[in-house]
Formats: sequence, structure tokens, C-alpha cells
Amino acid sequence: MCRKGVSYPVALQREKSKGVSGDPEALRNWSLACGPTTYLARICWNSKGWRCATGEARGLELQPSFVSTNGFGHEEWLFNNLWEIDGWRYGFLQPVNRAWDSHQGEVIDVGLYTKDPAKRRLWVGRIRRAEVLTEQQARTAHAEFERRGLLRKMRDEVTAIGGDTSTLESVSHSFAPFNIRFLASDLEIADPPEALPADHRVWSLHRYVLTSAGEGDFGLGGSAGTRNRRPEHFDPRSPTGPTEVEARHNQLQNHLFDLLDQKYGCAVVMERNRVDIVVEHPDLHAFIEVKSDPEARLALRHAIGQLLEYAWYERPDSPRPELIVAAPAPLTPAARAYIDRIRDKEGLRIRYFQVTLETSDLAGLTS
Repeated sequence: MCRKGVSYPVALQREKSKGVSGDPEALRNWSLACGPTTYLARICWNSKGWRCATGEARGLELQPSFVSTNGFGHEEWLFNNLWEIDGWRYGFLQPVNRAWDSHQGEVIDVGLYTKDPAKRRLWVGRIRRAEVLTEQQARTAHAEFERRGLLRKMRDEVTAIGGDTSTLESVSHSFAPFNIRFLASDLEIADPPEALPADHRVWSLHRYVLTSAGEGDFGLGGSAGTRNRRPEHFDPRSPTGPTEVEARHNQLQNHLFDLLDQKYGCAVVMERNRVDIVVEHPDLHAFIEVKSDPEARLALRHAIGQLLEYAWYERPDSPRPELIVAAPAPLTPAARAYIDRIRDKEGLRIRYFQVTLETSDLAGLTS
């Protein structure tokens, strides 16, 4: 038996779990003693944040996948916080369904990814501790969701998109509309989902199967940053290239990086821990978030939350950088007053810098 609090390699966990696979109580006890086994799991595409059924994935997958046949995926409600009973959120993962009998009772740490209409692989999030439901737990959850009218709501959504609701009607020995539960505190969502590079492991995975994973497989991970320019050209035929919006963003990011590089040299990097541009120089310590929004108000709305997270989330002892929003739109009087209020009332070190592809100096950013 594993010792509680000891981290075991994935291969060893898998080997040890073989002896309890198929026995939900024994598998749960083993999971609690050894810690969750780590997996990767694909979920179907959903542009609404996996809070309601959209049916978009139906046209993206080949027959005879469940989504292409039935017009929706049960995981399309995975992040809907209404799907909760006594603090537990209930959801569905197709990779769990494919091997439900052998995983019932197991506690898993699962990384979630998807494939979007541009055929990119996107990191969706992670559930650090998800309990695979037993058949009895699934039946109990189904009855409670039916009683609350939530299953009726799910059926209505599926009907509205022309899908088949028959799999939402009941629980069988081999299938249930809910097969996992987890606490909200164990859920980490990439919002928006993050494009994974072509060398990430998920590009080699093509089916809805639970795949053993290591910590390095989870998301983009920490990054020391790069001084390589971002791709600027949109090619609708490329599954790994930038989208049209991303291409415009990258053009601005590269241009601003070049201007900063002329002044601060190697103290400037891009994409360090997801920050667009980081400057660590005696004259300027800044996190810069580049936005291509047509209005300064929108750029501020979209950037401020990201900058606060980058600067303060899990960085309790780090020096506080200046936060800079860079966008092509001019700063209106109302937006300027808004920034002044944030600086004066909240003490937030934040600035706005107008940057276009014609910008030739840093006047206004480094003053």
C-alpha cells in the first residue's frame, strides 16, 4: 500500500492500481493513500466555456463519434456551477466513460484539452482531484438532477440545437450522463483556453481516451520567456499558426518588443509565464499586456485582470512590477480619468501606452 503524502511516479501508481481496478471502494482507498493518478483527457469543442450545449463539435468530428452522432457532448456542461449537489460539482468526461467500469471510485488529477475549429489543440484546464463516480453515485446524482429540473434544462438545450436527448434519460451499467464529481476549489480553468505548441504531447493524441500524464504535460507550464518574434501571418489552412486576431496582436507585440529592445536590450523578453512582454531593467520593471482592441476602454477591461493575476497570483514575495496596457486605440479623456482613479484610489501602478505599427519611440511609456 502507498504511504499517504508520498508522491509516486505515474508508472508505479498504474502498476499498483492494477490490483484494485474494478473494486470501487478499494480503488478509492488506494487513491486516497497514494494520491490522484494523473491523466490527460480530451473534451469536445465548446465556444461558451463548457457551461451549456452548443453542438458546435458535431461538425468538427468524424462519424461515429458520440458528438457527431448525437449532436452534443455531455461534457458541454462541465464548468456550469449550477450542476452542484452538497458542494460537489458533477460532470462528464468521455475518456472516463470509455473505461468507466475499471475507474469507478478512483480519484484522478486530470488535465483537459480540446480541438478547436481551426484544428488547434487548446489547454482548457485541470481538475486536481476528481472522483470517478460509482454506478450507484451516478444513479443518485441523476435522480437529484431530475428532481431539480436540471436534466430538463439539459434536454431543452440539446433539443434546441437538434440533438438526440435519449442518453440523458437514464443511467445504465455502462453509461451515465455524469461520471465524475469535484470541488470548485480543485478546478483550474484556462480562460480563455491556451493554444498548445505543436511539440506538446496532446498533438499525438487523437481519441477520447484517458492517457497517463506527468506534471510536464499539464498546460503551458512556467516559462522563462523568449526573445524570438511571434508569428505574424494568418494562414487559415494552418492548424498551428495564429488566428487572424492573434496575428494582429502578434504584430503589435513584436513591434513594441523591438522598440523596448533598442532601449533595454536583453532585459526584455516575451511570453514569460504568459506575460506578453516583461522588462526587468534598473530603469523599468514592468509587465506589459498588449491588446488589439479598437477602444482603450475595451483594452483596459481585457488587460487589467490579466496583469493583476500575472503580477500578484502566486507571487507573494516578488517585487511589484509596473503594469502597462499597450493598445493601438488613443486614450480618451474618460479612459484617462478611469486610470487616474485606479492609481489614486487603489494605489495601483498602472499605465496605458498607445502603440501602433507606426509608433517609432517610447515617449509616454518610459516617462
